[in-house]
Amino acid sequence: MRFNTLLKLSSFLSLASVAYSYNGRMTFYGDGYDRPSVTAIPACGIDGVDLKTEYFIALNEEQYNNSLTNYYNPNTATVCNRCVKVTYKNKWVVGKIIDKCPSTSCKSGALDLSPTLFKTLENLGTGVIYADWEYTDCSNLGKSGSGSGPNSNTGSGSGSGSGSSKPTTPSNSSNDGLPTSYGKCGKGIARCAPGLCCSQYGYCGSTSDYCDKGCQSEFGECKGAMAIGQGGRCGEGIGRCASGLCCSKYGWCDNTASHCGAGCQSKYGICNN
Repeated sequence: MRFNTLLKLSSFLSLASVAYSYNGRMTFYGDGYDRPSVTAIPACGIDGVDLKTEYFIALNEEQYNNSLTNYYNPNTATVCNRCVKVTYKNKWVVGKIIDKCPSTSCKSGALDLSPTLFKTLENLGTGVIYADWEYTDCSNLGKSGSGSGPNSNTGSGSGSGSGSSKPTTPSNSSNDGLPTSYGKCGKGIARCAPGLCCSQYGYCGSTSDYCDKGCQSEFGECKGAMAIGQGGRCGEGIGRCASGLCCSKYGWCDNTASHCGAGCQSKYGICNN
């Protein structure tokens, strides 16, 4: 019994010390030092977006869309202006997300890098590499080196005490002035991002561990919370669409044919079939 307890404690401490990272296909876009501009507007838009940086990144469509707070406005992605450390063959470099890469060329975990970022890690002639990446502080933007590099900026913990992969991000969207978070939440800390619940232990998530008993409704969604309006997220662990709206197979509320037809989630809204 004591051995099992020590083993579990040792495993937990080991996991807690490891920074969460993604792995995916890396390509580059832009010719030379060309970058998205007012005439080639990136998915994050132009308001408050750094269009002058040579260290720009396009995030894959799946992860980009999952961070949207309004499905119909790509500028509402919470990943916009987030900084990322990319690591490849013991080399690392930090860039900033300002764009979205289409799913046809960027699957989940993939990034499309600026030429400046890519050639810091590998010759442009290589074209494609597979590398690890994680979110980091933007004070490191444009920095590069070898070894482990700067620490990741990740939150940890969940409704039951396990790790979380997403960090807290600044936002002015909450009524109480708290930042928006994918990790820790609660009084004086942060509110969870839209569609997420703040568990009794103070971590953001969308399962029953977060959204049922002890859920802190003042810092996020909770089971039985207000119905979700047009353009909002819906589905298991998130919630039900408002009256007259369908929850699409991808988890978005609306009343269009694509939302209400094949794959429509009748448990979380109306459906045509």
